Amino acid sequence: GLTIRVDALLKNPTRASFKIKYPFIEIIHKEVLVGSSDVINKDIKIPPFGQVLVQGMLVKIPVMSFFSVVYDMVKALVNKQAISLTVAVVTTIDLGWTQVAYENKKNIVLQKSK
Repeated sequence: GLTIRVDALLKNPTRASFKIKYPFIEIIHKEVLVGSSDVINKDIKIPPFGQVLVQGMLVKIPVMSFFSVVYDMVKALVNKQAISLTVAVVTTIDLGWTQVAYENKKNIVLQKSK
């Protein structure tokens, strides 16, 4: 398979500190799961008016996805066609008095540079 490393800089522009669970990441192409990270039970504390660099989040793309979905993606890029991916990030924000589920989905378009 293939493993993609993701680093993220998390910023807290408020005067309150809080924690989040280690983010879970999924990459989706045409409603098919391409790969995902492991679920890790780890808290990340973000200080007030501070930031934390989360390094080494690993998204694993299994061999079967690599040969079916990723091959089609590479073929499209070679043919100068744009590829649309959805990246979903799921975590839990712990504010101390309550926990809030957080999910963010972003559409990313990849295209071969000219």
